[in-house]
Amino acid sequence: MQDQNNGGKEQKKSFFKRKIDAYLDTYLDENFDSRTRLINNKLSDISSKVDSLQTSLKSVQGGLQEEIIFRKQFLGRLEQIEENIRNNNAAVERLIDISDRLERVEESTRNNNVALERLIDISDRLERVEESTRNNNVALERLIDISDRLERVEENIRNDRHNFIQLERKVSGDYAGIDYKEFEDRFRGSRELVRERQIDYVKYFEGKRDVIDVGCGEGIFLEILREQNIPARGVDIYKPYVTACQRLGLEVEHMDAIEYIRKQKRIGGLFAAQLVEHLSYHQIKELSDLSYQRMVDGAVMILETPNPMTLAVFTHAFYMDPTHIRPIHPYTLQYMVSKSGFRSVEILFTPQSKYPANIPDIVSDNIENLKEFNRSMRTVSDMMFGSQDYAIIAKK
Repeated sequence: MQDQNNGGKEQKKSFFKRKIDAYLDTYLDENFDSRTRLINNKLSDISSKVDSLQTSLKSVQGGLQEEIIFRKQFLGRLEQIEENIRNNNAAVERLIDISDRLERVEESTRNNNVALERLIDISDRLERVEESTRNNNVALERLIDISDRLERVEENIRNDRHNFIQLERKVSGDYAGIDYKEFEDRFRGSRELVRERQIDYVKYFEGKRDVIDVGCGEGIFLEILREQNIPARGVDIYKPYVTACQRLGLEVEHMDAIEYIRKQKRIGGLFAAQLVEHLSYHQIKELSDLSYQRMVDGAVMILETPNPMTLAVFTHAFYMDPTHIRPIHPYTLQYMVSKSGFRSVEILFTPQSKYPANIPDIVSDNIENLKEFNRSMRTVSDMMFGSQDYAIIAKK
């Protein structure tokens, strides 16, 4: 009986156990599915957040890389700036050092200048002492040398005075019995002819002042300049010409040409027609040198004289006037004038003075070397019948 009771109890336990197990299985299955879904949802949410975080992380990493690159570049520039600053500081220090050295040099220079001035003062005082104590024999030798030089100067003055007197005698004495104006009209040409020849020189004196006509004669060129409102004055050694010019209202003095130029302080231009052939080489050089010294910059000197490069001048002009000393070759006069210092010296063979003749060309078809012959004869013609006058045009 007892065994039956125990068997019943075991059955009941087994039954209840099965019920409980079934209930638990059902409960666990339901809860497992619910929890699984919840976990899956949580995992999906976590996965989305992880993906978002990864995307953000990548964006942050890209920004960080750009920031890192920028900062590296910035640091590089900062390093360059620091290097420049260090170099500038070094340069400034060098400049400061140079400035200090310059100040020391300036100070030394000032001190040296003071010392130099003292030395110069001492030197000046020593020179005065030496001058005051110089040997009388040395002073005497200097006086003797000065005396010798003065004697040579006096000799030159006597020679120049002699030449002047001789020239004055030639002009005033040799022609004392004749009318010199008539003489020149006959052999040089009338006043109108001379005027026609000289008018071409006016262009060289346009806009000038203080022009001087040396050996102005009858004052023809002075009249031309007056008509062109060019202030001018003249000088001549022949008294009748001077008087005639003054009667025409022209400013003309009776004096030796060289002495007159020596008195001038300012010459704006100089004209001398048919003068230098009356002078010695020494006088021509003195005339040129003095004119250059007295002339202003840009002034022009014109020296017109007979042309010895053409034979006609000897047969028809030069030796008719006994006061002529010698003809002056154009190249010689050009050289003498250039040695005085003129920067531009030209030779003008005046076309108005050309002798009215020439050797004509031969025209033929049967002569050998005809061209060469005619060319040579043209050269001969120029030598025989070329310009009887030439002019030196010299500009300071």
